[in-house]
Amino acid sequence: MAVLLKSVIIWLTLLITALLGDILVEKITLELPPKSLLRATDTAVHGLIGGFSFWLTCILCPELVLDVSYVLSCLGFENKWNKQRIILVDIIFNFSVAFMVSCIVDLDHIYKDIIHLIITEPRVPWMRGFLHYSLPPLVLTFILYISAVVKHSMECLKLGTLIVVCIFSHHVRDGMHHGLWFQPLGTTSQLPQWLYIFITQMLPLGTSVIASILLSRVKPSVSLPDEMYIV
Repeated sequence: MAVLLKSVIIWLTLLITALLGDILVEKITLELPPKSLLRATDTAVHGLIGGFSFWLTCILCPELVLDVSYVLSCLGFENKWNKQRIILVDIIFNFSVAFMVSCIVDLDHIYKDIIHLIITEPRVPWMRGFLHYSLPPLVLTFILYISAVVKHSMECLKLGTLIVVCIFSHHVRDGMHHGLWFQPLGTTSQLPQWLYIFITQMLPLGTSVIASILLSRVKPSVSLPDEMYIV
């Protein structure tokens, strides 16, 4: 399948997930207990958006793929899979990692729930946790990108891209209800839905372009074939 066609399919899937995911959370699970399936569903939507965003980024810039074969070799396992199986496992692995990174942001909600249970005080309806601060992941991504260029490290480039695509996409979606928190610089007002959709759709495209530009200054330690996702 051509890279362009595959990119369009994943891009449209990301768009549908962003649109229908909020309908699912806000309409179908509206009457569910806020600390049960409602929160789990909302976090799962964050994970799907992060997974599809990073998948699209890797299609546009294949060198960003988290190579399972390389990981297994580092762990001492011998890889005897054929090319088609490696491609499939890489897709599942990269999507799963991005899904989990996007979901990790909501761990601060669980932390706050535990604290409130311990001190037996009523929970504030919504209080932004430290993992929802938008400035730290952007600064960390910038540092990782600089490190990638200076140290010629593909690992820094991949990690920085994973962080900005997965975590910032989570923050942007939450920004529809609470704005973006760039403390200590300040906060933004609530993002309109059209802006949330626009940023979500453009984030993997823009990130892949930046990563491709940086690749010219980075000596890859792991070389992946250009046809990585061409099945």
